[in-house]
Amino acid sequence: PPDGGWGWIVVLGSFLCNVIVDGVCLSFGVAATELSSEFEAPLSTVTLIGSLLAGSYLTVGPVVSALAARYGCRRVTIVGSIVAATAFILSTQSTSIEMLIITYGLFGGIGFGMIYLPSIVTVGYWFETKRAFATGLVVCGSGIGTFVFAPFARYLLDEYGWRGTNLIMAGMILNCAVCGALFRPLEKKMCKRTKRVLPNAAVSTLSRSSLQRVNSHYIQSRRSLSFGSRVTNPATIISGSVMSIPQYSASIQSLDSETYMERSTQSKVCQVLKEMFDFHLLKSPMFTLLVISSVMTMLGYFVPYFYLTKKAAEVGVNEEQQALLVAIIGITNTVGRVISGWIADRPWADSLYLNNGALILAGVATLCCPFCNDFSSLAIYASLFGLSMAFFVSLRSILLVDLLGLSMLTKSFGILILFQGVASMVGSPLAGKLEDATASVDGTFYLTGALILASALMSVPLRYIKKWEE
Repeated sequence: PPDGGWGWIVVLGSFLCNVIVDGVCLSFGVAATELSSEFEAPLSTVTLIGSLLAGSYLTVGPVVSALAARYGCRRVTIVGSIVAATAFILSTQSTSIEMLIITYGLFGGIGFGMIYLPSIVTVGYWFETKRAFATGLVVCGSGIGTFVFAPFARYLLDEYGWRGTNLIMAGMILNCAVCGALFRPLEKKMCKRTKRVLPNAAVSTLSRSSLQRVNSHYIQSRRSLSFGSRVTNPATIISGSVMSIPQYSASIQSLDSETYMERSTQSKVCQVLKEMFDFHLLKSPMFTLLVISSVMTMLGYFVPYFYLTKKAAEVGVNEEQQALLVAIIGITNTVGRVISGWIADRPWADSLYLNNGALILAGVATLCCPFCNDFSSLAIYASLFGLSMAFFVSLRSILLVDLLGLSMLTKSFGILILFQGVASMVGSPLAGKLEDATASVDGTFYLTGALILASALMSVPLRYIKKWEE
């Protein structure tokens, strides 16, 4: 990898994709009350839209990973932006809350998933020594997007209503296609090799039939090998270098293309998915406990984004300041990701202790949120929540490497993100059901705080269980 050059343009494109995707997802709570009034639907049903939007783009991650491996990050990102923008345009024609759930929530989330994952993955191809720094810059787009889009969405709602807002958002999402076009595939530099050019007399002795025999031998050797095996250089099949002969070189290139096309798209996608979903890992008590802990955290992760504005409205905070509270979560989340990355790189830092401490802080702060009665106290809560949850998000992959090893990162992360995506879809509607039953938003924060705090306590014995398994 060049560790720079066009790679910084790729970082810029990836950063903007994160700003748009997470900015739109996490600012949904600003419009939740208006949608509830428009369709005369309970808040628990309305929040299902935002939960599907956020949860779908996490859940489809492994499938998108397989598509990106087959078609490349650029194509998948461009198609994803078109899918998401189309979904948002169709949502403006919704006549029922169910249609909005399908268009805005489900299909919009699938499109966002096709944007989000490739935008993260593609950065890794362009950097090696600066990979962590470049990826850190990209993921900061999430917090900045929330900081920018929350008040922006409030302004659009006041000026154009939710239908006009979704139409404008669709246009902004299409900009991800432009950003995706910047994800130029990294050209592989071929090693220079000294070629031994045969004399004309020797070339003339290699008849067409002899070349065909060599090609036949090459085809058989290629087809006898399993996918992913290393193939012997065809130049070593016969003595001397025949790669300098135009007829032979062209023939070998056509054979490469033929054998490549023989591998079906289905087999490639299935191969990647098989690698990412190794459910045998769930036989490990340590990994199972980690998955359960992460699921409990994700059940409450999006609740403050969607319900903090409702809480603020109950205590008399105006609409502009309500949107500002969500923006505060976003900007402190950005700062938290930078701080967590810096601390995690210290030799004395323990990723498990950092993760547990951050979750305890988030859980306790959320349990105290119902006692906040003005904008200032709610702003303090938003800051603590955004800062602490940044540690949880940033340390997920690091924690998996510490507990399972680098070789198991892909498989374990695929399973973890699947369960977290499902939990994201369920959490906010569940909190909404509680809010409908109690006629107070305070219950949702009690539930969320308890879930996050319980997840932190469940993670405490992970290190001891690992030693027991070994």
